[in-house]
Amino acid sequence: MGRADADHKGWLTAFSLHAIEHIIFNRTGRHELVATFLAVVMAYPYLDTYATTVAEELEVARLAPRVGLDFDDCLQYYAARKLDAQLVTLDRHFARCRDLTVLHPRQLATHH
Repeated sequence: MGRADADHKGWLTAFSLHAIEHIIFNRTGRHELVATFLAVVMAYPYLDTYATTVAEELEVARLAPRVGLDFDDCLQYYAARKLDAQLVTLDRHFARCRDLTVLHPRQLATHH
């Protein structure tokens, strides 16, 4: 979520982080690739993770039908709104979210 530099912190939800870890391991069976991925995430100076609480996830579950998103998409929506961040995604479901700036990853190089 969001553009990351000295003036703009980028965020990655813990939910997404765990999903990526799961995909890496399930596709490769290699723990060392998961460790490499995590080391890269930790080394990026302007990227932080956002972990939702159980109470926030309850709020997300109640919000999802109102905004027309499934739970995992709504969790990203919720975090972006809470952090006042732009959402960077390949997912087209967010096109209907008019109250959120949604960017395609290609736009990061040109968006200010």
